[in-house]
Amino acid sequence: MFSIASNGSLTMINGTPFGDSGAGFLAGVDIDCASSHLFGGEMTTGNSTVDVFSIGSTGALSRIQGSPFSPGTGTNSNVAVLSPNDQFLFVSNQGSASILTFGVGSTGALALANSTFLTGGTNTLGGMATDQSGSFLYVASHSTTTDLIYVFNIAADGSLTQTAGSPFDTLQAGGLLSLAAFPAKACAAPTGPPPPPVTPPPVAPPPVTPPPTPGSPITVKIDIRPSDDEHDSDFQGSQASVINPKSHGKIRVAILSSATFNAPSLVDMHSLTFGHSGTEPSLAYCEAHSLDVNHDHFPDLVCSFYTQKTNFQKGDTIGILKGLLMDKTTAIEGTDSVKIAH
Repeated sequence: MFSIASNGSLTMINGTPFGDSGAGFLAGVDIDCASSHLFGGEMTTGNSTVDVFSIGSTGALSRIQGSPFSPGTGTNSNVAVLSPNDQFLFVSNQGSASILTFGVGSTGALALANSTFLTGGTNTLGGMATDQSGSFLYVASHSTTTDLIYVFNIAADGSLTQTAGSPFDTLQAGGLLSLAAFPAKACAAPTGPPPPPVTPPPVAPPPVTPPPTPGSPITVKIDIRPSDDEHDSDFQGSQASVINPKSHGKIRVAILSSATFNAPSLVDMHSLTFGHSGTEPSLAYCEAHSLDVNHDHFPDLVCSFYTQKTNFQKGDTIGILKGLLMDKTTAIEGTDSVKIAH
């Protein structure tokens, strides 16, 4: 287990590597959105086995009660992947050409929900990925004659059904061990009730300004990057960003988080519009992983917009971003200073 610095460098956590007392060797791993549990499939010649560890505040791992979990079916469980809502854990079995679906409890405990066995082929299953909504599961498979990608619909109970045309032939052979889906899954906002406070919260002071009327957009703080260089991760802060409307590049806009607003989990990134009026459909993509662009230790949502679709005009002094929260109802709006290059 390593801690990750702001520049991406790694530092091994005290006490690592943590020993595993399972029958096999840990292979594929995944961590839930709360960063409270780590799930790992074991490479073993026996029945499918999955380890579950709790993650301490220092990053230390400790096996939860009941771990390792072995349902008595499937063989050689190398890969473990969580659904975006953390309700299900999918495990591919290389020795039995099957996929197990586990229900994940609040403590991280696993319960077998469904088993899906593939027939009529000799391919070995490998890496898996879900789409961002958690509607589809993609599974890599390989053999000496052909590499295939299986695609499954994920039902509400976690059961899997192959889509029309699955599996899909890659026209290659022998090397498809893993895959990735883009946009990658993003952690959903928690849906359960918050835990009760240890002590009663203090009475909030009266607001300085009246709350927004129903239907009014929530104001969010945004930061516009000052150039079209997609590899520039620095944000300008309070300085106006210089924008050339004729550029064929993109403009990066960060929606900043705070202690009470987690932009990556609350904002519906597909609803975002940005530009001269804020209604321009200029979205190119959003980063799959959140970034802390203003170094306040809160994860920010960073999205890129096509410059020529923003309709910025001579004399504009602000860029406007609009969108919705994940509830598809609550509107958001943010502005930041810009300077239009002649």
